[in-house]
Amino acid sequence: MKTKQLAWLRVTLFILMAAAAVFGAAQSPTHVTEAQGGTPISYGTSVFNVISENASSITYTFNGTLGDLVQIEVQSVSGTLNPSADLIGPDQLSLANGQYNRLTMREQAAHIAAFLPQSGIYTVVVRGLSSSVGDFALSLHGRGAIPATTLQYGVAIDVSIVENTPPQYFVFDTADCPTTLIITNLFGGDPFTFRFVARVRDERGREVALLRGGDVQEDRITVPANSGRYEVEIFADDPALMGLISLMITCAADAPGCGGTASTTGLNCPCPTCPGSPFPGGSNTQTCPDTRPLATVVDPENRGTALTWYPVPGADHYLIYLYGLREDDEIYLGLVVVPGDATEFVFGHLYPDFYGFRFEIEAIQGEVPICAAETTVTFTDTQFVCPDLNLRGEITSEAERSVHWTWNTFPDADAYSALVSALMPDGTGWLVQTATLESESTSFDTWHPVGEPPTDTFVMALRVIMGDTTVCPASARVTFQPQGPGEECANFQVYVAVSPEEFVEIQWPTYPSAAGYVLNVTNEAGVVVPGFPIAIPPEQNWYSFGGLAPGNYIVTIGVQTPDGRSICERQQTFQVGGGSDDTPCQVIAETANVQVHVGPGRHRGIFAYMESGIPYTVTGQALDPDGNVWWQLDKTQFAGHEGVISLWVAASDVVEEGNCTNIPEAEIPPIVPDEPEQPGGWGACGSCDTCGHPGECVTSPEGQCLWDPATCAGQPPPGDDDPPPGDDDPPPPDPQCVLVTASVNPGGTGSAGPVTAGNCVSEIAGIYLPGTTVTVQAWPNSGCWVDHWSGCTSGGATNSVTFTVNATCHATAHIQCMQ
Repeated sequence: MKTKQLAWLRVTLFILMAAAAVFGAAQSPTHVTEAQGGTPISYGTSVFNVISENASSITYTFNGTLGDLVQIEVQSVSGTLNPSADLIGPDQLSLANGQYNRLTMREQAAHIAAFLPQSGIYTVVVRGLSSSVGDFALSLHGRGAIPATTLQYGVAIDVSIVENTPPQYFVFDTADCPTTLIITNLFGGDPFTFRFVARVRDERGREVALLRGGDVQEDRITVPANSGRYEVEIFADDPALMGLISLMITCAADAPGCGGTASTTGLNCPCPTCPGSPFPGGSNTQTCPDTRPLATVVDPENRGTALTWYPVPGADHYLIYLYGLREDDEIYLGLVVVPGDATEFVFGHLYPDFYGFRFEIEAIQGEVPICAAETTVTFTDTQFVCPDLNLRGEITSEAERSVHWTWNTFPDADAYSALVSALMPDGTGWLVQTATLESESTSFDTWHPVGEPPTDTFVMALRVIMGDTTVCPASARVTFQPQGPGEECANFQVYVAVSPEEFVEIQWPTYPSAAGYVLNVTNEAGVVVPGFPIAIPPEQNWYSFGGLAPGNYIVTIGVQTPDGRSICERQQTFQVGGGSDDTPCQVIAETANVQVHVGPGRHRGIFAYMESGIPYTVTGQALDPDGNVWWQLDKTQFAGHEGVISLWVAASDVVEEGNCTNIPEAEIPPIVPDEPEQPGGWGACGSCDTCGHPGECVTSPEGQCLWDPATCAGQPPPGDDDPPPGDDDPPPPDPQCVLVTASVNPGGTGSAGPVTAGNCVSEIAGIYLPGTTVTVQAWPNSGCWVDHWSGCTSGGATNSVTFTVNATCHATAHIQCMQ
């Protein structure tokens, strides 16, 4: 039998999109009305929860920006849930649905990838298909819009990749022809060529192809005509590698090598997909009678398979179609083009997620298919039955709340994935710890302090990692002796009565062994009423007061235990006067860093930033020079307000609450013109627009942000008799913010970032006051783990590190992965 070396052959992967899918994408999006509210999460977050008969769906929300690429992964950890996920936009239109990851083919997992079409609050709804229930873990990853180079038809560009460089991005728009992306490997490597990675995403954000260099010299991807814009992400498989590749797009019929040469445009390529034919390549002919294809496993470890056949007289070339076999269906994976005098082709590595593969070989003469034949190969390594891992938890100390988890070894495991969650009284689960454990591990120890979170039951979910997938889920739970409220909580309630004179009286039953009570009152916007919260002695079970403005209020009372814990928290709403229509006008910033100016207009100086979710009282309104409405705020809600006349925020930047229909027109503070000052005098502050109150600036009585001559000109301001050095004036009240950022090394092995809420300017994680204790978290990919930390702090093999930050710094999680 004749064989031929085929290492140089060009491999073409055709991405087939079903007509129904394309048609569906063109329809009007579905309008969804049920997904309101939900638990807030952010990029880089992993959460744990439970789908049950009482909670058939779980909702999360996150803040997204136009152009962000988000990826949502929902994985069953109990082995009983078959999850589905829906992504819903700020306008309540359904953007995407995920029921499984098409490229990894993971069982019991849902995957969504999407480019966000607008900025706003997005909703993720998780359900169980076919009424399935069980525990799940949800991971949300996102990145902002990234500049990309546009590929032009017929123009090849070289992409140089050097050591430790971030991914490079390219985009192309499809024309009215099937479009082929050609990736030519121009650099040597292991085993043959440079090991690059190419991810191709369509305009919805879905990953339609994942290519890896090293084995072939050229890869091709053909996508349908007029199917929109595609993004190509290129990076090295190992950050230490460097190499060179070439990218080019053409119409499929004009791709080099189709009736032409590598340097001339070719024509008349065989049609990759012809609707209605029994074979993917378009063959409507008979089965080849004497081809007798045979698939032989030559490398069991990598599933390397040699396909051999007898030659077909007159064949100019062959098309080999590859299908992955699963229990109830098969998946088309791509094709290979080989010359007509070859009788063998070796697939060096085949996907590990299938129990077997079907090969169709089609003989082509010119443009006409002659005949076709097929064969299959199966592997026994995926035909295993999960053994009983016998996962169990043993409480080793009630006082220390420690648990020793053990399980039976799994001989073929590459590693283990462990998730420990707290089972809350309402049936929901809180993910408290994750770990990737070595294959030799058979035990794991955890500690659960009282109240962190407030429950006594904890669950460990264990899965076996094999290659790129996880199998054999197991779970176990333990329950500590109750440390929380006793049965007395069932009878602990709060009662509120409001007299006609608008005097409020609050009562509650006496709780045995209470060390006291904590009483708090807030308005319907969540603002604490002045004078609250208050501590009440244990012998008192009532409280009365007056003086509330008309509106709706919420009273909250909790029992204080002798060891300092708060239990049996109860709430009750009540109304004073006319209700919410009579409540004062307030505005809320839904996002961080909403600017507060010293006058109406973005040209006026920035004084401070509103905190997201906090109501601010409106005292007046005015128009800026462009006719836009601005709200005048109660300036006493801001630190340092004594130095300004008034404070303003654009109405378009905030959300109104209460009665904002009859707000009086307010006087606009004057603008102090910029005039040359004598040395040592006051001058305009150039950096206040971006920094708020930098140390070299002060706020004048007219509300202007000005240079402080005591620090920048070496002269005291008017009335200051102690020029620097030796200045005894107090320092500026607002300290400088410091930044904390994080990443993983090597890139592509996971993600990392600060999880402690910010406390400087805004609550955005990563912006802090000096001296803040900050926790940075890493989320390694499946099969990977944290080896150590460097940068802001040094740390060992833990997924999170905590440190005190005094200056801007960057933390790096060094990741190791199973090879």
